[in-house]
Amino acid sequence: MIEIDQYNSIFMLKLYPTVNKLIFNICFVVKEILIGYGNMGRLHARVMNKLGVLAAIIEPDKKSAINASEDYDVPVYSSIEEMPDSLNPDGAIIAVPTKYHKSVVENLLTSISGLKGILLEKPIASTLDESYEVQKFIEKYGIPILVGHIEVFNPVVSKFIELVNSGQFGKIRTISISRKGAVPVERLNSLSGVLEDLGVHDFDILTRLISGNISIYSTGIYKNNSLNSALISVKGSDFHGIIHLSREFAGKERKIVLECEKSTFHIDLIAQTIEIRALGNITSDKGMISIPHGPGSSIKVYGEPLLEEHLNFLDTLQSKSKPLVGIANGIKVMKIVEACKQSLEKNCPIEISL
Repeated sequence: MIEIDQYNSIFMLKLYPTVNKLIFNICFVVKEILIGYGNMGRLHARVMNKLGVLAAIIEPDKKSAINASEDYDVPVYSSIEEMPDSLNPDGAIIAVPTKYHKSVVENLLTSISGLKGILLEKPIASTLDESYEVQKFIEKYGIPILVGHIEVFNPVVSKFIELVNSGQFGKIRTISISRKGAVPVERLNSLSGVLEDLGVHDFDILTRLISGNISIYSTGIYKNNSLNSALISVKGSDFHGIIHLSREFAGKERKIVLECEKSTFHIDLIAQTIEIRALGNITSDKGMISIPHGPGSSIKVYGEPLLEEHLNFLDTLQSKSKPLVGIANGIKVMKIVEACKQSLEKNCPIEISL
């Protein structure tokens, strides 16, 4: 449901999950299992419990398993094989470290029959080659997979992509993306590099705005043998852009600036706001130039991305809709990740096709 109020060119969009989704479990008995109870697993468990679909948790680490048992009144198993066949889950959410994604997907699909879908945390796998292997395995079993590029489920992202792709603001000329924060040093060894940890979200957004052949050039800074900060230059036939990813930033910033032919967009992903500034043309003795025109418009959007992701997964399990982030989206993102790594290694631009 969308409510729109207009006050002097200020638009406020309030996005709420539809009533039929929130009372989903009243009409259907849906059972989902959660594999992995780490940082992201705990977030998934909270939403699954809220929606009434959490049926079991699988966690091999004894301390984490005890925490899971204390937090939720559901059975906790140390492995997929330990889970009884009678549980018969409809869906599974995989929230284990990236290096285990491929093996867990294969084990899950060979061990449990009747699964209607998988929600796989980002990225698909550690490398592009492994991602292709996961894709082949998923396609062999013919079940849908939702990849956890959670930022795409941020209502402010879907709204500005809709506006930009409408064509009314002209073509994109410049893209500037900033995703920065801080991560404790002791956590770096358990995390992927900044490309997989942070960049996948913005790479997915990028693929929904552009297509065709692009050139990627990356530089980066390492900490504890982990890529902790990166600057990525992107160049297409008629646009260019820069993506700044950092885990060494004092604070937290998630912003996107798009310069289109007719307007400029300023998007704050945390505040969930969009500011649109139009461009007007005037003629001077030096020719035609563009100038800011009018006060512009502001859009405020409300919504919890993780909840929206789970609602999309529930719809996928019931064949009501397709995953917003499917396996093809995940592969595109990993192509960009791979190009960034190659550019860092070879210190030159890498050409890819999206």
